[in-house]
Parts: sequence; structure tokens; C-alpha cells
Amino acid sequence: MLQRRFWLNFVFEIFKKEIRMKKSIFICVALAFMSCLTSCLKDPENHELYIAYPNGISIHFADQTRDSVAFYTFDNWKIRSNTDWLTLTSDTEYNGISYDPNKRYYSMAYLEVANNKTGKARIGTLSVTSYEYTCAAMYYQYPFLQIVRPSGLIHSYYPNSNNTLPDSVSFTLCDSANWTLDSLSFTVEKNWTIDFVDEKPTWVNLSKQEGRGGNNKVDVNLEVNPTFDDRSTKIRLTSSEITNEITLVQFGQVKKQEEE
Repeated sequence: MLQRRFWLNFVFEIFKKEIRMKKSIFICVALAFMSCLTSCLKDPENHELYIAYPNGISIHFADQTRDSVAFYTFDNWKIRSNTDWLTLTSDTEYNGISYDPNKRYYSMAYLEVANNKTGKARIGTLSVTSYEYTCAAMYYQYPFLQIVRPSGLIHSYYPNSNNTLPDSVSFTLCDSANWTLDSLSFTVEKNWTIDFVDEKPTWVNLSKQEGRGGNNKVDVNLEVNPTFDDRSTKIRLTSSEITNEITLVQFGQVKKQEEE
């Protein structure tokens, strides 16, 4: 009951924020989702519609483009996307099931997730309908790439500060004055490049500035900072036409306290 209440409150927060743009669509999805929570389990005739995946909400980074929906049912079914950045790439309906209360079917459909180039986090849904039930499968997409090191500092949440889904994040790699080797690590779907936002400083060098999709590590070679002043530079990581800035900071030398 507590879990059901959490998801109901979560859905209402989402739809209050989006209702001005797509009022009728989001009201339908909200009702569908509540119907799923309250009525998608077994009824007296042993009909059922149950979303097996995603279990709650599926989370994507900005360049991740593949996902699916999986569900159990006793009856024919159909699926529709309620947002333009989720596109079904397999069958959207199936009418070959003859109802048998002793046979429950597991079905799966695949979808393509568009790259998130909006700069803002977003949530979309699929509606799965079978018999008299409609359930909503939910998908959330970050506005940034999957940068593992440095970890992101969250500045705001979607859709409001009461939830824990990041909306705005910055990435900063910090090192001490005498530290000379660090690294960046990230996972992207396609080829990537790194370039300096401004002119490249002489005190930092990267082991590589381009590569292929997958898990990647880039060594950051630093010169010792002999001054007491901090110094910094910004780089851009780009993949799938999505760019995130990373700030590199090297602190100055620590001043020794004068002996009294």
C-alpha cells in the first residue's frame, strides 16, 4: 500500500508539471496508470495485465536509444506510445490469443529512445491495454551522458525537489597542486570527442581526445602547480551530438603557517 501511494503521488507530481503542454494526453495516461495500480491484477474471471518490465521506471542517459516493455496477460493486447521520443519498433498489438484462464502469456515489445538534446530531463510513457485494463510503463531520460568520473554534482531535480531524479548536473575533476595523474571515465553509445572550451593550457594533457562507443578511460596528465593560486580549464565531451562540459581544477600550494 505504501509503495502504491508513493507511485500515485509521484505520477501526480509529474502530470501537474506537464499538464499545460499536453493536458488531454497526460490526463489519460495518469488515469491509465492509476487503473494499472488498482485494477491490473487478477479479477474474478482470472484476467490479468501485469507490467514485468520496467518495474517502476526505466532510466536512460541522454544517448541511450534502446529499451523494451514486457508484460503478462491472458488476453489480446495493444501498445501505444504517449510521447514522440519513444517509438515502438516491434508489433504494437497481438490478436491471436484465445482466452484460457489456465494460460498466462508473457509478451515483449521493443522501442527506440530518441537522443535527449533538449538539455532537460524528461519522462515518457507507453500504454499497454489488454481485456479491460490499461497499464502505463514509464521511462525517464537524463539530459547528460553517462560520465562516471568525475561524478556529477546535482543542481536540480525533475520534476521538483521532492523527487530524486537529476535534472541539472555539473561535472568537476579536482586535484591537489602536486598531483600529476588523474583520469576521466565514461560510457557512450557512439564515437566521441573531447576538446577544450578555450585555448588548451600548457599544464594539462589528455591521453586521447577521440574514441569509439563503449566504456572509455582518458588519462589526465598534470604538471605540478608551483603557485598558491588555483587554476582551472573546461573541456567538452561530445557523443551522438550531445555535449557535456567537464571542469578540470588544480588547487594551488598550501601555505605553511608562520612559526610564532
